[in-house]
Amino acid sequence: MCIRDRDKSSVFSLSVFEEKKICTEVSAVGADINPDTILTKKEKKILTTHKFEKRRREWLAGRLAAKLLLNRFFQLKPLNCEILRDENGKPYTLKGGEKIFLSISHSHDWAAASAACDGRYLIGMDIEKIQYRPRAWLHDFFHTEEYSEDVSTQTFIWSSKESLLKALGIGLTASLLDIKLKMSNPKLGAFELADSDIEFSGKARERFTQLGRPKLQIFGKLIKKEYAQTWAINL
Repeated sequence: MCIRDRDKSSVFSLSVFEEKKICTEVSAVGADINPDTILTKKEKKILTTHKFEKRRREWLAGRLAAKLLLNRFFQLKPLNCEILRDENGKPYTLKGGEKIFLSISHSHDWAAASAACDGRYLIGMDIEKIQYRPRAWLHDFFHTEEYSEDVSTQTFIWSSKESLLKALGIGLTASLLDIKLKMSNPKLGAFELADSDIEFSGKARERFTQLGRPKLQIFGKLIKKEYAQTWAINL
């Protein structure tokens, strides 16, 4: 994994797991971003629909990360591409009439966007701050076999589930309990889960079957020492 800092306080670019051909940009939620430099007219109208300043900053930082990614890896200028959503709400843009599917996430100080460099559909990414969560939270979203007292492990499991649901194109319309993961000690900051480590049920299983039961893998990395970032892709 290669990290190239352009501005250590606001934006950095990741060439993530280069052999898997995943690209990611991360931007600071608190960065001073001029919407006129990155958003189309339609996107600026969407920005105005967010009534709270915190949500506007998060949304804008996510769009900045996506536009920087599209410029760096797909040679698309920010004002010449528009981020759209398909019938399931999955973000994408167009290049030469072809769809490039994206995954966008934010957590506290950072927002991120990812794409597979070949534009494949099944790409999901999530970023989460590593922090304490009460046991009741574990009961709501984790299977007993997934319980861990380690907050890094908890966060990586949570993030991995979100990435999988995004890759399937259904997001949090399905329950996180529709996914059961076999994960051991990812707290050192990097891990990989194979298809055999993932078990689907409920709505997630229905979607997985609808897509032809693709082989999926999950990758995770510790970002900025206090964030868990995960990617789910089909190989």
